[in-house]
Amino acid sequence: MLKFHSCLFALVSLGWFTVPPIRVEAEPAILGGEWKATGRLKIETNAESVTLQGGYIVEKQAWNKAEMSVRMRAPSGVESVQLWGGFRCRDRDSRYVFALRGGDNNDIYLARYAPDGGSKFLGFAPLNFKPAAGVWYRLRILMADKRFQIYLNDETLPRLNVVDSDATWTNGSVALGGGWLPAEYSDLQMKEMDSVVRSKTASGCACF
Repeated sequence: MLKFHSCLFALVSLGWFTVPPIRVEAEPAILGGEWKATGRLKIETNAESVTLQGGYIVEKQAWNKAEMSVRMRAPSGVESVQLWGGFRCRDRDSRYVFALRGGDNNDIYLARYAPDGGSKFLGFAPLNFKPAAGVWYRLRILMADKRFQIYLNDETLPRLNVVDSDATWTNGSVALGGGWLPAEYSDLQMKEMDSVVRSKTASGCACF
């Protein structure tokens, strides 16, 4: 077991490690269980969040029809907001990635990474504002079969609502990180969809 304190670590393709629960005031733990680090990853943790740069971490538990919610921000002073995450991660080459991007992009982005020509751009939603460093944003990702919805903050309509019609897998783990610039994560929540939300999501209806 590796224990993280308030200092910086460089990790290169390690095996599974356990992250002690990190709490935001009275909120549930944002990280727990077993995670794997990928890339030349730098991790910094404190009592409220985890900051990742140069790689990403993947949870060991696999999910199918699920809801993912996470708060993210670029630390103050970072030149550009690049907040990345993933879901349905099978291995390093097969995963779905999402991002809230500032800089020259200012959008929410979704794609499928897969080997042998299987990668696919799934869409982007332009933002009507420029994401700022030091500001927390929450993304909620709903996964129901081949349909995905991404909500921003407490909005009731999805910014992205897409179907991956030729998806070749429908389960996998969630990931945090993936960009070269530092990104801070807090209050990760995962849960299986109930039947009502699953039905609404699969049909393309808004769920909030």
